[in-house]
Amino acid sequence: MNALRNLKAMPYSPISVGDTKFIPTGINASDNITNDLMSRNLTVITGQTEEGKSLIIHRIALNAIDKGYRVLIVDGEHNQDFLINKLYQMVIGGNPDYYEFQKFNKHSIKEPKKHILEMIEAWHGDKLWLLSKKLLSDNIKKNYKTMLEYVTKIVRANNIDLVIYDNMMSLVSTSAAEKNEAQSEFIKSVIDMNEAYNAHSIVVTHIRKGQYERGEDVSIYNINGSSDIPGLADVIFVVRRNFKKESIEDPDGWLSIRKSRNNSIHKDIPLGFDKETGSLCEIKNGEIIVKSYGWKKEGEQVKWTLIQDKEPF
Repeated sequence: MNALRNLKAMPYSPISVGDTKFIPTGINASDNITNDLMSRNLTVITGQTEEGKSLIIHRIALNAIDKGYRVLIVDGEHNQDFLINKLYQMVIGGNPDYYEFQKFNKHSIKEPKKHILEMIEAWHGDKLWLLSKKLLSDNIKKNYKTMLEYVTKIVRANNIDLVIYDNMMSLVSTSAAEKNEAQSEFIKSVIDMNEAYNAHSIVVTHIRKGQYERGEDVSIYNINGSSDIPGLADVIFVVRRNFKKESIEDPDGWLSIRKSRNNSIHKDIPLGFDKETGSLCEIKNGEIIVKSYGWKKEGEQVKWTLIQDKEPF
C-alpha cells in the first residue's frame, strides 16, 4: 500500500483479518478488552520489582503454547534450568505424585517424574524456545543490535509467533547517557520485526525507582527508560501486588490495562495467587480461575502413566 493514498483511485474496502494472529493471554477479562494479542503489535508489561511481572509473562507464554503458538522467551538474567523447572511446575501443578523431591543443600527441588516429563515435552514439542543473553557469545551480546539480529534469525527460521523480552533493562545494557536513545531504538526494532514476520512481542520493563510506593497504581509515563515507549506500545499492562491485603477475600494483586489501541477501556483485573501452580490467576465471582493445560492428553505417555500410577486423568 502506498504511503500517499488517493481515495478515488484506491477506495476503501472492508477490513479483513487476513493473516493476523490473535494470541489469547488466558486472562479472559483482559482478552475481551484487547481482542487478544494481535500479531504485528507490541505489548509492554511494567510494574515495580517483585510485583508479579514474570508470573504474568510465564502464564501468557504457557497459554499461547497450549493454543498451538510458538513462543520464544528472551531472558536477561535467569538460570535456564531453574526457569524451565518453574515453567513445568506451573503446567503440572502441585500434585506430589507427579514429582521426585531432590535434596538441594538445605532445600529440596521438585523434579517431574520421568513419564510426567515426557508428557510435558510432548505437549510443548518445538513450540517453546529459550534464549539466555548471558549464555550468548560475546560477539552476539555485545550490544542490543547484534542480539536483535540474532533474535530475528530465530523468529524467521522457526516461525515464532510470540516473542517475550523479559527485563528490557538487562537486555539493553548501555551507558547512562545513551540509555533512553538505545531503548527507543530497541523498541522500534522490535516493532519492525513484528511487522516483517507477523509476530507479537511482549517487552517487560520497570517503573522508575522512587516514583511510587510498592503496590500503588502507576502512570505509564513513569515507565523506566525512553519516553517513546508509551506511545509506541499497542497494549500496556501494569502488574501490581496487594501489599495491604486484609482478608482472604482480597485479591493478591491486579493486572491493570492502561492502554489498548483497539479499545479505550482501562480496567483493573483482580488476581489471586494459586500455590499449587505458582501462578497469578484471574479472579471471577470471588473465585480464582486456575488455568489447566492440555499436557495430560499427549501421545502414548498417557496410557503408560495410567498403567504405572493407576490414576485416571
